[in-house]
Amino acid sequence: MKIVEFREKIDGLRKDMEYLERMLATKACRTCMSFERGVCKVANMTPPDHVQPVGCDEWDWDECPF
Repeated sequence: MKIVEFREKIDGLRKDMEYLERMLATKACRTCMSFERGVCKVANMTPPDHVQPVGCDEWDWDECPF
């Protein structure tokens, strides 16, 4: 692999990492695959108001960008 290929690969990985960091920074119950109609399917309840904007450790994302 040539130096330019290394740099391109590193740049691509950096962009991927930044994208994933943005997704984690904006995680919330509304973006979780287990959240449906205001209810968390993992906990089988409506999450408390202070949890909904930040999600929890069970947050599961489907990788759909919208």
